[in-house]
Amino acid sequence: MNLRILLSIPFVIALIQHSAVSQGRVSDPSIESLRGLKAITLVVDRVQTVSLPVNAKPNTPTPEEVKAEAEFWLKKLGINLVSSTENQKLPSLHLTLLAEKDNNGGNHFNFAVRLVQEVSLLRDPSLKIQAPTWNGTLLGYTSGYKPFEGLVCQAIIPFITAYNSVNAPEKITYVGDDEFASAGTAADPGARGRALLRVTQNAAFVQREMNRSFVQMEYFGYLRRNPNDAPDGNFAGYDFWVAKLTAAGGNFITSDMVKSFIVSSEYRRRFGP
Repeated sequence: MNLRILLSIPFVIALIQHSAVSQGRVSDPSIESLRGLKAITLVVDRVQTVSLPVNAKPNTPTPEEVKAEAEFWLKKLGINLVSSTENQKLPSLHLTLLAEKDNNGGNHFNFAVRLVQEVSLLRDPSLKIQAPTWNGTLLGYTSGYKPFEGLVCQAIIPFITAYNSVNAPEKITYVGDDEFASAGTAADPGARGRALLRVTQNAAFVQREMNRSFVQMEYFGYLRRNPNDAPDGNFAGYDFWVAKLTAAGGNFITSDMVKSFIVSSEYRRRFGP
């Protein structure tokens, strides 16, 4: 995501209508299956180290730890969770974490997230079955003292983003009635500027985009790169920091936002070995 893109009117309006960061289009059938979702249950199907060197010990979290962390983030980010014992027919979010430990002590992992809900068969709508309607997979490698720290949050962020893209209320639907009503085209630079100003000064826009913009500017300012540039190559890190800042109510101090960036090895390498 380049800085100059942020200055275009189509991009700003798109942010109002779709809160995802490169997560696909709202017309995606799998994302559309999340529309109108009122509540879900949470199920951890499996957490296991499937391959382990001789004399090595697995360091994957327990299923209980994965579920507790997932519940925390889902609730914190606005997903209505209920106990599976309360309603067996509700859609359920299933988590599976498989890890393969290598000889260096690190872990190659596959974190799968899928939403299962009741659907009707196309050939016979009276027949209903439980089937996955949305799937997400986080693949990667992790190591260190707490190798799986923050992984649950990263894995479920795409689901939350997809959910919000079709369920977040449209705060701004159209700003052009009084700006372009009498114009044959949208070429009037004054009208375009006023329309852009109205969008960016809208309270809904500010509330939705403040945390995302703050994190993005940290990448620009401290790391001198876009969030999905190397060494990341994707938006997983960006999504993680946005979720952490959002969970802290936008407080960049308690969420250690600035501190985490300036103590990173990538930032320090800018000033020498």
